[in-house]
Amino acid sequence: MALTMARDLGPQGIRVLAIAPSLFATGATAAFTDEQVAPLVEDAAFPKRMGRPEEYAKLALAIVDNAMLNGQCLRLDAGQRFAPR
Repeated sequence: MALTMARDLGPQGIRVLAIAPSLFATGATAAFTDEQVAPLVEDAAFPKRMGRPEEYAKLALAIVDNAMLNGQCLRLDAGQRFAPR
C-alpha cells in the first residue's frame, strides 16, 4: 500500500512511509511485570525486550532526515514474528 501511495503522491513531492512496531513500553504496558513481559518477547531475535519510545522516535527522525526512504513499511520489531493463533 505504501508503495502504491508513494507512486501516486511522488509527483507532488510527497513521500509515504509506515512504521510497523512490535511491542513497545508505553503507558498501557507500564504495569506489566517482568514475568508478564517475558513470554511476549521470547520470539524476538534481539533484543528480547519491549521497544522503547525513544527507539520509535529515532526511526521517525531518520525517516524525515533521509529523503531516499519512500514507499516502504519499516518493521521496528527486534526480528519478532508472532505465531499464528
